Amino acid sequence: MSRRGALMFELDTGQMGLLMFFKGWQLKVLEYLWSIQPSGANSKEVWSHLQETMPEPMSRASVIYFLQDMAEKGVLTEERKTGKGGYHGVYSHKYSEAEFKQYIAEYVIRKLLNEFPVETRKAIDTTP
Repeated sequence: MSRRGALMFELDTGQMGLLMFFKGWQLKVLEYLWSIQPSGANSKEVWSHLQETMPEPMSRASVIYFLQDMAEKGVLTEERKTGKGGYHGVYSHKYSEAEFKQYIAEYVIRKLLNEFPVETRKAIDTTP
């Protein structure tokens, strides 16, 4: 359902917190980047962290794709640095964890208001 470059998140209401929008390993990537702010990390460092903290191995290509996708969506920043083998992206958060949660909430509310304006406003007005 996701298109590269478009701000789109899938919502799984059977999950809690940010797991409603991200797979477990993706959330670990975001949490790792928050934990090392403001320095950021390249894909190899992120992938190595996942290998140490996840019960199952993760593809480095999946990590690279996720980091690039989040940078294209404006969630992460990517700074290109030269290194062994050419240029490498160093990724860091554009938002703190609290700011990112607000960003996601605002995105969902805007989407609902665009798709179901009357019903969404009624739901918001009756929410305690």
